[in-house]
Amino acid sequence: MPWTFNRFTKQYVSPSGRKLTAQASAQLRNQFAAARSEIAKAMAEQLASGAITQAEFAAQFAVFVEDTMTGAYLAGRGGANAIVNTDLDSILKLVDDQLGFADAFAKELDGLSADEIANRASLYGDAAVGAYEQGIGASHGADLPGYAGDWETICKSGCRCYWSIVSTMDGDTTYNWITASDDAVCEDCARRGREWAPWVPA
Repeated sequence: MPWTFNRFTKQYVSPSGRKLTAQASAQLRNQFAAARSEIAKAMAEQLASGAITQAEFAAQFAVFVEDTMTGAYLAGRGGANAIVNTDLDSILKLVDDQLGFADAFAKELDGLSADEIANRASLYGDAAVGAYEQGIGASHGADLPGYAGDWETICKSGCRCYWSIVSTMDGDTTYNWITASDDAVCEDCARRGREWAPWVPA
């Protein structure tokens, strides 16, 4: 049996009753983003080798971006069965924002080297981090003040932080911004850790 999403505690639960912790969730999020980045790089390599045309790359990349953002958000939200109409609006905005960047990227391909194309393409895999975190926030009905990978921090899309959100069966919820707690944590994320642990909704 697959893991299921508990709509009260907002956590994934295994068939044996084991709960997916926020830390483990972030690790899976990072693995997904890394895998999507590798796919994006492979697409860029096809373009650089002449295996596909710029037009084909642009079309395929648009589908890649849509799949990446939608899949990441749904995973954070608790799956397709958990979404409501407002989630559809959020997904459409995430996809539209990234497609706008992707369209600009496609128009700049002529002036970029193969390595530059691969590096730029991989950023769209990293964008899954922010989409996943927004899905988590939505599952708790929270308009959080910021998200990992939202490009509002020095580390931009390379952010490894995450929200630890704990909801009880009584309806109480606590919010804490968790950093990687190492020397690589950027100044902005460290500040968020000081200001948003805990974060209290207005």
